Amino acid sequence: MFDFGNVLGIFDTPRWYRFINKYRGNCLEPHEIFSGAIAHLVKDFDLGRINETEFYSQIRLAYRMSIPNQGDFFEEFGSNFVIDDEMFKIVKDLKQRGLATVLISNLNPFHDKCVTERHPEVFESFNYLMISSREGVAKPDSEAWIRPIEQLGLKPEECVFVDDSRKNIEVACGLGIKGWHYNVTDIIFCQNGRLEEERLKFKNFLTLLGNLSIFFDKNKSH
Repeated sequence: MFDFGNVLGIFDTPRWYRFINKYRGNCLEPHEIFSGAIAHLVKDFDLGRINETEFYSQIRLAYRMSIPNQGDFFEEFGSNFVIDDEMFKIVKDLKQRGLATVLISNLNPFHDKCVTERHPEVFESFNYLMISSREGVAKPDSEAWIRPIEQLGLKPEECVFVDDSRKNIEVACGLGIKGWHYNVTDIIFCQNGRLEEERLKFKNFLTLLGNLSIFFDKNKSH
C-alpha cells in the first residue's frame, strides 16, 4: 500500500510556496494552505466537495492573490511534482511478484487528472486505487484502508503501508497494518533532504522481507 504525494510523486512544495508569496496580497503564510487556517480548502478539494473553479476562487480570495487567471494558477499547481522512478519501479516489481498493490492517496481531481493523462502507467500498476476525490474518503479516515482491504480480500496483517505522514501511519497500524513512515518531509511538507536515504532504507527493508520469504509467496497473492 502506497501513498502518492512525496512517496511516488515528489512535490516541489517550496516552489508552490514561492508562487503564493509572489502573488499574495496579505500576510497569510503559504503553508497555511496545508496545515493552518485554510487547510479545509485543500481537504474539500481532495474529497471532491469543491471543483477546480471553486478551489481557485477560494484560494485566491484567502490570499488576496493578484494572479490574473485560473489557467495560470493550475498550470503552476499541476507542474510542481515529478514521479520518483525508483519508487515506481518498486511498485511494478512487487506487482510482478504477484502481490496486490494499492494506492491510498488524498488526491484532488486536478492532480488525479494530471497523473492519469501524463503518467497513466502509474495508476495502471495498482490493483486498487483508493483516491480520495473519487471515493469521497480521505486519510486519516480508517475507511481509506478498510475499503481496499475488503475489496481485495486481504488481511490487515498481510499489508504494508508507506506514507510520509506519521498520523496516517499511526491510523494504519491501529488497524493491524504494518506501517512504514517514509520520512522525507518536514512539518510544512517541504523535502527534508532525506529522500535518497529513506528510499534506500525502504529498498533494504523489502530485500529483507524477500530473503525471509515474507509477503513474497505467490500462493498468498490476490
